Amino acid sequence: MVKDLFVHVCIVITFLFIGGSFVRSSLTFNSFSKKIIFGTFSGILGSLLMLFTIRLTPTIIMDFRHIGILMSALYGGPLSIAISVLIICLSRFVFITSSLESLLISLLNMVLIGIFSIFISTLKLTELKKMDLYVSVQHHYPFVWLLLSTCTRSFDIISRMGGEEFSVLLFNCSNELALDIGERIRSCIEHHPFILPDGKSICLTISIGAATLMETTHNPDQLVKQADSDLYIGKNTGRNKVCTISIEDK
Repeated sequence: MVKDLFVHVCIVITFLFIGGSFVRSSLTFNSFSKKIIFGTFSGILGSLLMLFTIRLTPTIIMDFRHIGILMSALYGGPLSIAISVLIICLSRFVFITSSLESLLISLLNMVLIGIFSIFISTLKLTELKKMDLYVSVQHHYPFVWLLLSTCTRSFDIISRMGGEEFSVLLFNCSNELALDIGERIRSCIEHHPFILPDGKSICLTISIGAATLMETTHNPDQLVKQADSDLYIGKNTGRNKVCTISIEDK
């Protein structure tokens, strides 16, 4: 049994290594051809795992053929799942000799697992796309910094606060001028096309909070906190805007 399990592990690791180079540029596949290729890849993996069974006892065997279907559910979607299930079922029919009843039960089992995997993939696909978009946008942070530098003055300081937030420290700047610079940044980001690794172009929007010493707060230590609060006001009231709250409005 240990030997059979070792063979299973080797097969899975090999396919993960080969597949890793295929999926490295994207967490999900949007093109029709890639979905077909990944479904075929997963089906072959499931078929090999089915053929190299793990013998628990002289009369009981098991395998991990379902790993191929689960991979299709996670990364390929319904089309890849259907292709992988079809390949595994055909392999079961061609390479494994058994009674008709056993064959039908096995095929029914694979079809049911495939249907369940399609259902799961439709639930998770949106989150995976969001994750893919988030990872892709992260690669554009240097370009965001360049856009910020073109919209600000040469002596202003631009820094990344962590996550998706940037800060711009404006020297000798009134709140009115800060709002003008913020609007310039907002418009620049909104109209700049960002190219994703798959070649698609997307547009991003940005919400900005502006805080100015003696105009929105009297405490220098509260500047960042005030700007952050104004930022979330913008996010919670429609996004893609520049917000500030003066001392008189508080």
